[in-house]
Amino acid sequence: MGVSSKHAFVLSALGAVLFISSGCMAPVAFQAAGAIGGASPVALNLVEKGKVESYWVARYADVVDATIRAGQVLSLDLLEKKVEAERTSFRFGYGKGEKAAILVEYRTATMTSMQIDYGVSGSIAFARLMGREIAVELAKAGAFLEDLSPDEEAVEGSEEI
Repeated sequence: MGVSSKHAFVLSALGAVLFISSGCMAPVAFQAAGAIGGASPVALNLVEKGKVESYWVARYADVVDATIRAGQVLSLDLLEKKVEAERTSFRFGYGKGEKAAILVEYRTATMTSMQIDYGVSGSIAFARLMGREIAVELAKAGAFLEDLSPDEEAVEGSEEI
């Protein structure tokens, strides 16, 4: 009984996220095992105490939607959502007055960045859990990109050379 390439890709993505969620938080980009094929759709980096930066091989709108769904799954209070050109910021509340800010930014048609600011005195475990849940939501929606070519509408107006 084999595993389809789509399921292998999702398993690879979730494996990378689980790997991100354990051990030391050293700056690192993850590659999936060659047997599974392809690169991991997530790279995570600890920027400074209280902030984590990540890049996702997924479209901007999909990451924004997955962030909202992840907040709902984790029963977070959405305190604020601010939409600007090519960036969306969220403020979530949880626990005993704890707060976290998440900034999702468009980078390219196939890549989105995210910064999770969980606070200097906050727990990195929150950022790991939120990142894992966003990855789960992206995987459930089939939003991790296997084919890295932009959508037709994203390249609209460009001419072939």
